[in-house]
Amino acid sequence: RREIWLMPRSSEASHTRIVAAAGSMFAEHGIGRVSLDEIAGEAQVHRTTLHRHFPGGRDELVVAVLAHEVESYSRHLGQVVAIAATASEALVDTLVEAVTEGRRNRVISALLADPGSRRVAYRSAAGTLRSHGVTLWRAILDLPGSDAARRAGAPEDNQVVDFLFRTVMSLVEEPGLAQSEAALRDFANHFVARALL
Repeated sequence: RREIWLMPRSSEASHTRIVAAAGSMFAEHGIGRVSLDEIAGEAQVHRTTLHRHFPGGRDELVVAVLAHEVESYSRHLGQVVAIAATASEALVDTLVEAVTEGRRNRVISALLADPGSRRVAYRSAAGTLRSHGVTLWRAILDLPGSDAARRAGAPEDNQVVDFLFRTVMSLVEEPGLAQSEAALRDFANHFVARALL
């Protein structure tokens, strides 16, 4: 028999405060310069409460902060896909929006600036964050112009999402030639949409 443990409301509130405090402090000071004790203090919880919510320590907290940022922005990306006329348009617009938000968002910038957090973020693409990406990818595939993606030998949804996640993260971290929106859109169209669709 499997027991299901539901987090009490007060515990949910503590969890939310910890994630919000960590995100705010990471954005302001950088990840490496903020201790778990400082995050607990900012969230107004005891350190043991922080560890109860995040037994994996800093890495688990980084993933939670990143997941929170992605969760809040994924609704917007869903709307971007919903108004697109073709799969290619949806994919390019979604990639441009995701990169632009990643560059603008101070929390995500702080997460990518720290090599340890970057590794955690890449690993997390295999877990929690993947579901949002798969949902968006499947919505893109439902649009006209995506027949090539359904052919035999096409990559699995999880592989595509991992590729897109890594592409977005690398373009946020190091724009290269894709610094302007026009250059980013051109890159997404020529090297991403054509390859996947």
